[in-house]
Amino acid sequence: MCTLVSQGLSKDFGAAGVRVGCVYTENEEVLGAVRVQTRFMTTSSNTLFSIAGAFGNMDAMRAFVVENQAHLGGKANKVKKILRDEQIPFLDTPAGLFIYLDLSEMLDELSWEAELRLTKDLIDAGVFMTPGKECCNEHPGHYRCCFASVDDATLVSS
Repeated sequence: MCTLVSQGLSKDFGAAGVRVGCVYTENEEVLGAVRVQTRFMTTSSNTLFSIAGAFGNMDAMRAFVVENQAHLGGKANKVKKILRDEQIPFLDTPAGLFIYLDLSEMLDELSWEAELRLTKDLIDAGVFMTPGKECCNEHPGHYRCCFASVDDATLVSS
């Protein structure tokens, strides 16, 4: 059995752009691959200093995590309700910053070109989502909708 735990700060702590995390594994092959990769991905001293300062106050960090989870949970529930009301299929997950939508029924044909056309139409309408092709999805028409920083008025109008 292989145990692999991966943790990143950018998503869990609302630190977009901070590419710092850790990996724990007892699997020697995985550990070897991680060691090779880390030679090219060091973390700057400034970043480490900032993170150490943030984690130096664990009470504040715990309070932030609780507040952030409540905020994201509430936002996710609003998005899911809107999608259900509009009968838009989606992957229902218990947590996260985004939801995968299935908009394949809106494609004029089941192709990556049709997904690109729909993406352009969505952007023209002011709706920005990551198309499935950019997420390495196997099927056209699936989109990643990031709702974490979108205000409620925008959610309802989109």
